[in-house]
Amino acid sequence: MIVNIPQEILYWSLVDREKFVKSMKDGNIFAYNARGMVIGCARAGKTTLVKKLKGEKDLKTDSTSGIEIHSHVFKLNQNETTIIGK
Repeated sequence: MIVNIPQEILYWSLVDREKFVKSMKDGNIFAYNARGMVIGCARAGKTTLVKKLKGEKDLKTDSTSGIEIHSHVFKLNQNETTIIGK
């Protein structure tokens, strides 16, 4: 079976390209979606926690006024059990 690989995928890591080819041959790919909410007392470190989960290096924050909504795509390890860095 010949798989036509889009040009963008050639820039991915070897492991990610192999997963793409396997999913194309198998005819499926796993996609996981999740939502989370971080709540807590004032100045407890909620924004810093979200920044750490997103892999941000600069953890300096100003006091949050109201609510913040974040959207982020996480990459999982090969076993799809642990969040890994970008």
